Amino acid sequence: MTDELPALKILLVHAHPADIAAEGAGTVVLHTRRGDDVTCLVCSDGERHHNNLIYREYAKPPDQCDPKVLGATVDDICAFKRREAERICDVLGIRRLYAFGWPDVQWVCTHEKIMQIAEVVREVRPDVVLTHMPWGEQQSQLTDVHAVVGHMTRMAVRYCSDSLPQVDGHEPHHTKLIFYFPMLGMADTNFMFGTGNVCDVWLDITPVVDKKVEALDVLVSQGYEGSMGRKLVAAREGRWGMICGCSYAEPWMRDRAVRYAHLPVRPEDLTKKYVPNDLPGDQMLCHQLPQKTPPDAYDFPLS
Repeated sequence: MTDELPALKILLVHAHPADIAAEGAGTVVLHTRRGDDVTCLVCSDGERHHNNLIYREYAKPPDQCDPKVLGATVDDICAFKRREAERICDVLGIRRLYAFGWPDVQWVCTHEKIMQIAEVVREVRPDVVLTHMPWGEQQSQLTDVHAVVGHMTRMAVRYCSDSLPQVDGHEPHHTKLIFYFPMLGMADTNFMFGTGNVCDVWLDITPVVDKKVEALDVLVSQGYEGSMGRKLVAAREGRWGMICGCSYAEPWMRDRAVRYAHLPVRPEDLTKKYVPNDLPGDQMLCHQLPQKTPPDAYDFPLS
């Protein structure tokens, strides 16, 4: 361990494989590098979401199309995306991957799905859970599958805390903290008196942004490799970094107030020198990072 905080057990709960790389991946690397035990649960293989690799093949002249790609079955696509999820976990240092394989459709919150997530929570027994914001960009739990997963995860964590052996047949588990990751434009300010979402936790991922970009390089099924991943991180995580005063950042929101024994003043708050115009963005420019897409990343079929 590199600081006084003991090793943590952290559980990520995501809707699709791509979310492992795109949503909070820098935060994950910060914690795996400090020795924390990180487990990931992905609810679906994402077989319908952003299937850019197949659509790019359809756009080619017929004599240039790869019959293996165009002839891929749903099992082929699921296996392809599952492999991407496994490789992303390897890049980020995630030790275990649970994959439910739910059909990639518009989910609703159900008791059965909540209990499935709760079973993983009971098995992993995390100190901290990271998941999607439990409401969508339209402030609805019904219009965004990521929000549905965030909401069901919240309920599963609560169920595990409330469990009684006499009622549920197993011991309770209390997760200490839940952090929610906002989708795209949901976090674009740190102005506490404005409207919209104001995330209360911002992590500087500049030291590990290369690993986030490398994880995106694995996502050839969605076309996130190469220039797209670098554009995404520069535009989004770079914007978030500008908000909180670093090159690249990821925002999170806690689900409840946090109590301190004293004002949360950091050592760097007391040592930072005044500058008339703080200009973050001079470190680790992601567009300069070499592409690390695996050589066999485009190979079909796998199933």
